Amino acid sequence: MLSPYPWQERQWRQLLSVLEQGRIPHALLLAGSEGLGLEDFARALAARLLCTEASGEQEACGTCRSCRLFAAGSHPDTVCIEPEEAGKAIKVEAVRALIDLLQLSSQYGRYKVAVITPAEAMNRNAANSLLKTLEEPTPGSVLILCARQPAQLPITIRSRCQRLNFSIAGDAATHAWLAERVGGAERAGELLTLSGGRPLAALELEQDASLEKQQALLDDLAALGKTGGDPAGTAQRWSADDIIRVMQWLLVFIRTMTRAKLAQTDAATGADRLQQRLKDLAQGVDLLQLLEWYAIVLRNYRAATGPYNLNKQGLLEEIIVYWQSLVQPQRR
Repeated sequence: MLSPYPWQERQWRQLLSVLEQGRIPHALLLAGSEGLGLEDFARALAARLLCTEASGEQEACGTCRSCRLFAAGSHPDTVCIEPEEAGKAIKVEAVRALIDLLQLSSQYGRYKVAVITPAEAMNRNAANSLLKTLEEPTPGSVLILCARQPAQLPITIRSRCQRLNFSIAGDAATHAWLAERVGGAERAGELLTLSGGRPLAALELEQDASLEKQQALLDDLAALGKTGGDPAGTAQRWSADDIIRVMQWLLVFIRTMTRAKLAQTDAATGADRLQQRLKDLAQGVDLLQLLEWYAIVLRNYRAATGPYNLNKQGLLEEIIVYWQSLVQPQRR
């Protein structure tokens, strides 16, 4: 049985309420950062829409024939399209196949559900092909778009969808959910801080070498301040990892630096230790400078994730050189 995560309860209740009233939107735009489980929410919602037994605020039953077909990936009334390869575009042929499904009658007398993820990966022809379906939806069809960067979608697409925003999570239920999976509340707090409040990204940190890589990133930032460092060599080391992920980590670090710099309490354990380290890194750098650095990292992140084949190591070097100018003012 597919269930929403604790940090998705508000959006889940909102949709099930309108579903019970028979007013489910024909097009939904789920918007939120990677690591918040948008795709899992879309699957849970699709299963609930197709389930023949669930009612009210119940989740999909998981046992009816419709649920069993959905779990097996062979339900005739649903389709999910995504890029053929990570980082590639969703092509118009895939969207046309999705449109063909939505135009058919439901074989189980429920809804026809299509999921596009990530929606911003659609190329121009694919987005234009989808637009007519959004303007003239087939009765009984529900289209779910998952977007980590919704601003990259054409305004004509966004304006025809009901948008649900998923924000970073720091509530007690989310903290408890993660603590059960990482061995305690202290570890959960540290991971949530490192992941920028994105629970699934926090869990990924625990399960692979990402946590160690983040610590190495912090070591490099400290070294650039103490010894001058080598921006080109540092950028080359960072390039050995996923550059997009490195930039995401840097954005989290800067936000945490800003909050930690404002905090007046002494650091102690867990997430507090991390905040103290970031606060130490930002010593002597004022808030305006941090915000300027954040703007540069964000601009380069958007450039790296955009449609153009830019020199990503060069983008990293610019980020590193600017940080070095902040912690070594004489180099400005």
